[in-house]
Amino acid sequence: MGESSTKARNRAEGAEAVTQKLATILKSLSGIAGTLSIEAGTGDHELFVANILEQASLPVSTPRAEELPDHHHCACGQWYDTLGQEQLGNRPEFRAIATLHQDLHLAGKQFLTALIQSDAQQQQQSRNVLKEMESSVITALKSVKDGLRLGR
Repeated sequence: MGESSTKARNRAEGAEAVTQKLATILKSLSGIAGTLSIEAGTGDHELFVANILEQASLPVSTPRAEELPDHHHCACGQWYDTLGQEQLGNRPEFRAIATLHQDLHLAGKQFLTALIQSDAQQQQQSRNVLKEMESSVITALKSVKDGLRLGR
């Protein structure tokens, strides 16, 4: 009986070690996936802002503000509301992105509205707000990425 108990205990300890190793690998993979999603969100919003600002230099009609996706329907927003929320929703730096992200999309809509109305003063003001919000969103995304990288 003693030898069988020892073997069973050794197997249980081996299984526990494998389970712990798998948990570590899973956590690492989750961090990598989160980092890649954050990188994609950063690039997505840099392109979002560049495309909006480019409209000021185009001779053809500008898309209407209501044609822009809101902060829930862009690629980053869809990630934020689903997988991001599931994996990172408990992090304050992640939750801080929501309002900044919403404000970025609103600033984009305001800029397009100013273009359509040919309001130069409002165009400049909304352009400044748009660039400021872009910087804020990217900084917030970087904060989440840094937290993941540092294992916080």
